[in-house]
Amino acid sequence: MHVAHQGVSSDLSRITVEVRGEWIARLAILAVFAVLTIYTWAHWGDVDVDSGREMYVPAALARGKVLYRDLWYPYGPLAPYLLAGLFRWFGASLYTLYAFGLTTTLGFALLLFEVSRRFLPPAPAFLVSFCALMQGLQADIFDYVVPYSYSATVGSLIGMACLYFVLRSLFAVSRLSLFTAGWCAGLALMCKPEFGFACYATLVFAVIASPRVASQTRPTLRNALLCVPGLGAGLIAYVWMGIQYGAPMLLMEGAFRSQTRYFMQAYGAQWIADHGLRLRPAEILHSVALVGLSLLVWYGIVHFVRWATRRRWVFWCLIGSGFLAAAARAMKLPFAVALYTYWHASEFVVFPSGMFWLACGVFFWATRAFLRQGDAASLGTAIISVYAMTAGIRVMAEVMPRDYAIFYNSALFLLFVMTLVRVIGRAAAAWLPAAKGRLNLSLACLHAVWLGLLIAPYPKSLPSKLATSRGVIYTRPAEAQLFPRIISFIDGRKAEGRTVMVLPEVTSLYFFTGTDAPTRWYYLHPGVLAPDEEDECIAQIERQKVDFILLSNRRTAEYGSNYFGLDYNQRLYRWIGTNYEVVGQFGEFVREKDRPFAMLIYRRRQR
Repeated sequence: MHVAHQGVSSDLSRITVEVRGEWIARLAILAVFAVLTIYTWAHWGDVDVDSGREMYVPAALARGKVLYRDLWYPYGPLAPYLLAGLFRWFGASLYTLYAFGLTTTLGFALLLFEVSRRFLPPAPAFLVSFCALMQGLQADIFDYVVPYSYSATVGSLIGMACLYFVLRSLFAVSRLSLFTAGWCAGLALMCKPEFGFACYATLVFAVIASPRVASQTRPTLRNALLCVPGLGAGLIAYVWMGIQYGAPMLLMEGAFRSQTRYFMQAYGAQWIADHGLRLRPAEILHSVALVGLSLLVWYGIVHFVRWATRRRWVFWCLIGSGFLAAAARAMKLPFAVALYTYWHASEFVVFPSGMFWLACGVFFWATRAFLRQGDAASLGTAIISVYAMTAGIRVMAEVMPRDYAIFYNSALFLLFVMTLVRVIGRAAAAWLPAAKGRLNLSLACLHAVWLGLLIAPYPKSLPSKLATSRGVIYTRPAEAQLFPRIISFIDGRKAEGRTVMVLPEVTSLYFFTGTDAPTRWYYLHPGVLAPDEEDECIAQIERQKVDFILLSNRRTAEYGSNYFGLDYNQRLYRWIGTNYEVVGQFGEFVREKDRPFAMLIYRRRQR
């Protein structure tokens, strides 16, 4: 009896410690979020490019415009209409966008922690969310606050919610959770289809496999019926929008509408390949090798820690070396700067680029274990792998902790950390349980610091304050200097009853001035306007009697075509040259690489 009592007491003590660790980790997530929010405040997005579209489209919808019919839009309708509702309730301002983006970021990090906690101790689970916060609060268009696409951020949040509820239905045997997961999948489809497809694939796999778990008693058909309402609602809404307003039926970045077919034919294949959807054997082998090398490094670190714990002077030497290196870097000593530059090559240790292929391997391992044992833990790992692979296939060859990949790599990083914890457990097999707990905590902290130093946000990349009537945002010096003048110019013409059109992008100017683009094509990067649609665009410009056209020197090298009118949409550009005359400029308008932002002013010729 005494032994049994000791066993119960030990279990209660362990559970108490884990619960306390969970709440400490949650509070740490909130603290990191608060610090990063203050550090990067208003240094999000880019007023020149895609972020402007995400400002303007919801504001136009709030004024009564209709998506797809009045406004061309490449993604699903959920995010812009959700933001339009917020604009109506709270006003169309940058601060509404900031509040929405920050809420999305924090919600995603907390949901990711809850998913991670089902498979990891509190410290490694915190590490996964910490990485998501560092990625989501970057000073770039690839962030979660003012991103290149709110459809991507909302889709990733809903996708993670779907994964959470699928896992909850498995471990808690909850019918309501499976029902909710179905609705999440339908909503994810209404954001960006790749998240919808990932959710659908995850649900299908879970519904088929879960009846094999010993604790599950519902048959496959009953599980499937629980998901039907949500899945069907998403599909019906998408089809209805397509019939009613011509919504793009997206498959990856492709669609059946003419301009998107043209984009895919002319630019899309190369653009998607550049962002990671490619299969090159040598590249795959290199990525897999980096994953293996990363796990080997961490295995070696565990053995080094065991050796160093017996020689405390080693730790003091390492700590002292770290402080000296930080001081030398702060003083910008040449050797320290060079060392810091080369140290960035260590990124593969904390965030290896081959995580997609690791997810494939984990899927086959977990599925094999599940078929043999029928346990929920193996099935849960396989379910995460399905979601990680289907969501991450877009960036499978470019899995990085920054840029475009941040919207698709969180589940992949979770699987990497899960694998890492198993490797560390093998290396520390002979350690006492208490020592293993301290080791997991120490290595999670080391991993977080290492990763944080490599991908820390850099607000100074957007150093200049731009104050507008709709809020403050930081941008580059040329934009901060010229935007107030351009906004004043547009406001002045608006007061005179004249119409101004902005090309080829800089859509944020419509948002800052509260004006509407005169055509449904409010920005024209390569592939948006197909050659056979240029006449329609010209006709809309003529019907709206556009008085002024502002042309920026925006360079679109990422699409393989540099400049509007010179490399694409030449017919429209020639028509502008025939019917409009240059009467001034903002800044020094030069079309060359790395030139500061500038705009030409075209005025309609008198007839």
